[in-house]
Amino acid sequence: MRTRRIQILKQKTMIKKVLLTPFQKFVKIESFSGILLMITTLIALLWANSSYGDSYVSIWQYKIGFSTEGFELNKPLILWIND
Repeated sequence: MRTRRIQILKQKTMIKKVLLTPFQKFVKIESFSGILLMITTLIALLWANSSYGDSYVSIWQYKIGFSTEGFELNKPLILWIND
């Protein structure tokens, strides 16, 4: 039982060293937001200009919102982002 617990702790430590630590270092870099923005912009440009461009446009027109008995607020995704 004790041996199994030690193995699990070693595995968790290894996962933390291999996966989490490099990611945490990357996130701490000041240019992370710029790099992330460039990558997502590139993906959006490729997607919009590919044969799947229709699905890209339809996602922007997807209605998101909420409603109650006396109030309803549903707007396309593009309007939520632009606001």
